[in-house]
Amino acid sequence: MQRPKFSLIPSFQLNAELVLSRIAELAVRTEPAEPLTLLKDDPDNRFLELAKATKSDFLITGNSRDFQFATFYETQILNPSRYWNHYKPKD
Repeated sequence: MQRPKFSLIPSFQLNAELVLSRIAELAVRTEPAEPLTLLKDDPDNRFLELAKATKSDFLITGNSRDFQFATFYETQILNPSRYWNHYKPKD
């Protein structure tokens, strides 16, 4: 949220904080049992650990440099636009 590119978007910080606050209210905390070291950027491995532990349907990331595979166990790895265009919940 602190990256310079986001400062160009009016009210980004406020909107992001509101979304993160709502997520924190609804989230179920999970501690993965198995540490993974599949990705070169080690902090990104935490996302894979959580996806595996929770049997997530999707892992949505714009980080195509590190997440160069389409699936991980049962989890589809998608960029935000692909998810939005193909998988978003229907009204």
